[in-house]
Amino acid sequence: MTPCPGANPASSTPYQLLIEKNGGNVSCDDDAFEPNDSINEPITLEPGLQDNLTLCQGNDDWFGIALNAGDSISIEIDFTHNNGDLELSLFRPDDQSQPLNQSLTRTDNEILGFSGVPVSGIYQIR
Repeated sequence: MTPCPGANPASSTPYQLLIEKNGGNVSCDDDAFEPNDSINEPITLEPGLQDNLTLCQGNDDWFGIALNAGDSISIEIDFTHNNGDLELSLFRPDDQSQPLNQSLTRTDNEILGFSGVPVSGIYQIR
């Protein structure tokens, strides 16, 4: 362990380290929206709450939502950060090369919004 750059730790800094290991074949049960693992196979949703979702390691989830030019969107995912750091991104229907907006925090939720989307179409959420 090393202190963060610029940090001035006391002469001794107590801390705890816990390392846990699971067996190599940890199972993960997909949710009802699978397969939606790539930008080419999103599940198109209507606005509203979607619950009982599962994200398995190495398996992105993609969703789509129809928006008209000028619409605004707000997206939130709630999860337990200690179980995994999820990120949230919104992509334009006409340009998936980089996110239109994204939320990349290290908290128990990610919140993303965008006012006045530029074009009509199916926007991709990852």
